Amino acid sequence: MKKYFLSSLTVAMFWLSASSQTIVSIPINQNPIFEVSTNRLDITFLEDASELVLGADIVIKGGSGVYKYQWTDVAGNELGNEPFLSVAEAGTYLLTIADTCDCEQDVTFYVGTASVGSINVSHLTIYPNPTDGYIRIDGFDPYQIVALDMTGHIVALINNEGMQPIYEADLSHLPSGLYLLNLTDAYHNNVVCRLVKK
Repeated sequence: MKKYFLSSLTVAMFWLSASSQTIVSIPINQNPIFEVSTNRLDITFLEDASELVLGADIVIKGGSGVYKYQWTDVAGNELGNEPFLSVAEAGTYLLTIADTCDCEQDVTFYVGTASVGSINVSHLTIYPNPTDGYIRIDGFDPYQIVALDMTGHIVALINNEGMQPIYEADLSHLPSGLYLLNLTDAYHNNVVCRLVKK
């Protein structure tokens, strides 16, 4: 269950007596709205990778500011209680994040398998490649871009705004190196491409 709170509220209490009336204001401070940057990630796990680290790029705002994490698989088996989870196989993983006010948010990670280039999208172009950071995507309509470093860590997550495909992305904050871009369209089709960041 998700709970949302107002940022502040003042309650006025009245006491009546035969001779006077007293008004006492009591400020009540509530936590800001508890938000998580996304509630679903579609990631393709490469066959030649040893592990994938989930949860590294989730941004949490609001709530009490103190969070508890619970990872489970689709069968409900508990997998851990850290902000990150390393996985070595495809599957569906659920991260439940709760604050101290018992507000909860769920993030579902759908991890599939493929090898680079195994999904045939002959008209897909990501350019420039190598890049200084800004890229353009043609021939595919991604609604989510996940960038992974060569150790399997998620280093960037870009979600669509307003249900529009993402045709341009800024990855200039990433250090130079080789990355895997996992592109997911509105129908949850995944494409994995290599990208060299200068």
